Amino acid sequence: MPRFVAPLSLALLGPLATAAHAEVATSGLRETRCALAVHFDGPLVTVRETHDLVGDGPTPAAGRYQFTVPTGAAVTDATVQLGRRTATAIPVLAETLDGGGPATDALALAPDPGVLRWLRGEHDGDVVEAIVHPLTAGATTRLTVRWTAAARYDDGRLQVAVPARGGGPLAPCAVAVTAAPGGGVRRLRAGFVDGQPVALGGRASELANHRPLTIEVEPEWSGPGPIALARSLELGGGQTLTAVALYQPTRAVAPPPSRSRLLIAVDASRSMTADGRAAAVAIADGLIASVPSTTPVEVITFDRLAQRLLGDWTAAGAARDLVRARLRARPAGSGTDLAAALNLIATTVDGEPTRVVIVTDALLSTRVTPTELVGAAMMPAQTTTVDVVVPVIPGAARPERATLEPLTDVFHGKVIAIRTAELGRGLDRLLRRLSADPPVRELAVTIGDAVVQVELPDELPPGSGAVSFALHHGAASATVAVTGRRGGAEVSVVAAPWLRSGDALLAAAAGRLASEGAVGPAAALTVARRVRALTPVAGFALIDRAAPGGAARIELATTTGAYQAIAPTLEPGPAEAPRAEAEAAGEVAELPDSTYQLLIKYHLWPGVRTCYRDALRGQPRFAGTLDVTLEIARGEVHAARFGGSPLPSSFVACVAAAAYAMEVPMHRLTGHGEVIAIVRKPIYLRVPDGDIEPELSEDLGFTDAEVEPPPLEPTPTTPGP
Repeated sequence: MPRFVAPLSLALLGPLATAAHAEVATSGLRETRCALAVHFDGPLVTVRETHDLVGDGPTPAAGRYQFTVPTGAAVTDATVQLGRRTATAIPVLAETLDGGGPATDALALAPDPGVLRWLRGEHDGDVVEAIVHPLTAGATTRLTVRWTAAARYDDGRLQVAVPARGGGPLAPCAVAVTAAPGGGVRRLRAGFVDGQPVALGGRASELANHRPLTIEVEPEWSGPGPIALARSLELGGGQTLTAVALYQPTRAVAPPPSRSRLLIAVDASRSMTADGRAAAVAIADGLIASVPSTTPVEVITFDRLAQRLLGDWTAAGAARDLVRARLRARPAGSGTDLAAALNLIATTVDGEPTRVVIVTDALLSTRVTPTELVGAAMMPAQTTTVDVVVPVIPGAARPERATLEPLTDVFHGKVIAIRTAELGRGLDRLLRRLSADPPVRELAVTIGDAVVQVELPDELPPGSGAVSFALHHGAASATVAVTGRRGGAEVSVVAAPWLRSGDALLAAAAGRLASEGAVGPAAALTVARRVRALTPVAGFALIDRAAPGGAARIELATTTGAYQAIAPTLEPGPAEAPRAEAEAAGEVAELPDSTYQLLIKYHLWPGVRTCYRDALRGQPRFAGTLDVTLEIARGEVHAARFGGSPLPSSFVACVAAAAYAMEVPMHRLTGHGEVIAIVRKPIYLRVPDGDIEPELSEDLGFTDAEVEPPPLEPTPTTPGP
């Protein structure tokens, strides 16, 4: 929601933010310790969360802990430990978890130590609630939750995103990563947490999990691919659910680009920072070195304007040193007009077969649309390939791809994000991803003798993967085959068995299908109880075997599914966990409002005065209003728009130049999506009645006491060595 700062209207937006995530909701408890043990079993991931909890007061009470697991993940186990006593999870019908009432009161039994239930599905994950009892301020109760997910295979790495937990009464998490081969993976090499290398099996890293954590490992696959895995689960009633996982490994050696010419467009705006610009130099140098020395090369640099760096197509052998030197010497500017760069790219390409690689931080104006970018790229898609490489500087979030991918889709390319901290060892991997190795297309799945309907991607590029589920009739088949085409050749592979731990993911998928009416609730419950998975129809009752009646209740629930909850008295919890659209509470990294006021007063306004004085020399009398809208983010004015009265174009152009020339301080990056400040300032030009001299309104509208301009640290304007 916009906030207003007189005389500016100031809106803080997060157009590049990652998808909104559910915050952890708690009541009646405080966390003193958190540990995440992340284990990659080939392409399947198991995460064991350990939470040490204490109550709010000396009286034993129940506490709620709501958290999110990734979409498609399955919670497979939970325990509650108080002292030497441990309550274990028993899958039961979710509807029975509320319990309570006279029937249970008459039993005179202590409340169960805990329950786990599925609350709702969000676009970025499933929200789960744990209720733990008893909690007191003087004793620690340990809650352990285990969940399994299929790792995403992207950019040549297996990845799992651990959802954000927010702030509040929660402790930082100690994250440890281990890995073992399996499921088509011969071995797993380096590990990373948010792009930072970690030793597999090494000591844990303590991290504040107020934002999502991306945990990655680099796999070495058992073959060139595609790798296919499958597992089926019979649901009863003639229905079977089959999971199909596909992975296309990257090639060990990258072939040169297939087009006859190479054009590199480099973002030279201030928001790239020294790290990003140094990365751009390294990427351009690596691309030129990867092609034959006779390949014609041209480089375009752009901020709010675009220009050719070499001025003509130059052989790669002669261009390499020249490009490196000129990119390093090119001063940084403000604005990131990718559409203007695409116009110049199209003119330079001039219809000839060309490989285009754009290197940019993707910090574009909020007004930029995919249609505008595609329209600016007036090039033949049959002979032009366009890829976009986004250097991610330390503290920055991965880019939002929605604006860029339509452009790369039209020109058969891809959007690739690479962290600048990894570029030294990751340049070869980037070049492999930019290689001409074709994707696998026209994918189809055959189960037994029948081709089944499975939601698969249109294509599977090298270094990527997909996991899909097929609900079909008939018994499970021992043979699942995947066919497709790569280039002009047919591809056919028989799926190897998926790891047995994948059964929980099938059960979770069956539970979601039951909530949609595609699978009977009874069948989904039976499967969830059989493989131990939390679903919309099956929850976990945590029963203490050593408690009075505990062993008998566990036996009854395990063998028959019958369960009568003995619930503690509990205050009503939040109906829905609070959500953050771009940033976790207390973690928004932005400049204070006063900074924007001072930027206008001490940096833009002197330029406006000069522009007005110069314009009056050619046109002695003109009046009106110039509405200035500036978008400010990451140390630069990256977009400026103008409206209002018809005014001399020279005056408007002069004000635009003054706006883009402002030195904006750089705020701390926290790993969240960028906060873009939209600052609106009207400039009034008046000709008073009876006065032949026009005047520029000096009323800035500040109501605060006069303040001196703060010392501003300009954004670095030259890349590192």
